[in-house]
Amino acid sequence: MKSSLDFSRFRVITFDCYGTLVDWETGILSALRPILSAHGATLESAEILRLYGDLEAHAEGSEYRPYREVLRALHPLNAGLWDQGSNAAAASRAG
Repeated sequence: MKSSLDFSRFRVITFDCYGTLVDWETGILSALRPILSAHGATLESAEILRLYGDLEAHAEGSEYRPYREVLRALHPLNAGLWDQGSNAAAASRAG
């Protein structure tokens, strides 16, 4: 089957796959829920994702580094944050 789109008109084609092709929220929640449970924390999914986003932004706030290094930096930050208490209010105060 021949495409009706003339690809020779384009030099570059890009797209954002996170949130479109990759369900990163489920992955983040699956990874963090056991850590939260181990610390007695019970947070709603939306609050976990908000806190994760805040920590991720903080970890990305300095000079460029590969995303795998950003992820590596998040675990100690997350553990330090959620060790302070098991409720969203304590977590918000720390962030």
